[in-house]
Order: sequence, then C-alpha cells, then structure tokens
Amino acid sequence: MKDVPPPKFAIEKGASLRVLRPAKFVQGDETLWLANTKKFTETTCIEVKVDSKSW
Repeated sequence: MKDVPPPKFAIEKGASLRVLRPAKFVQGDETLWLANTKKFTETTCIEVKVDSKSW
C-alpha cells in the first residue's frame, strides 16, 4: 500500500472529526483502524473521536 499524500488545502485551526463505527467484531480491524486514526492525528494535528455502537 502506498502512502497517501496529505491534503493540499489549509486545515482549519481547531478542526476535529467524530466518526461512528460499528462495535468491535474483529480485533485486527479495530487495531488497524485505531493505528490509522492515530497516524492521521499525528500527521494533521486533527483530533479524531471514534464512537463505536453495536448493531
């Protein structure tokens, strides 16, 4: 998998994201999702809050 370049637009100061995902079903998916979310936050300085809800 190739690295995706950062967006080419200015990120608004204080920006944040809130994501709704299904509750953990497969641990590997959850682990990868959280690692990618952390990398996104470190790269962009945008806080991401992940909410998980069961079906």
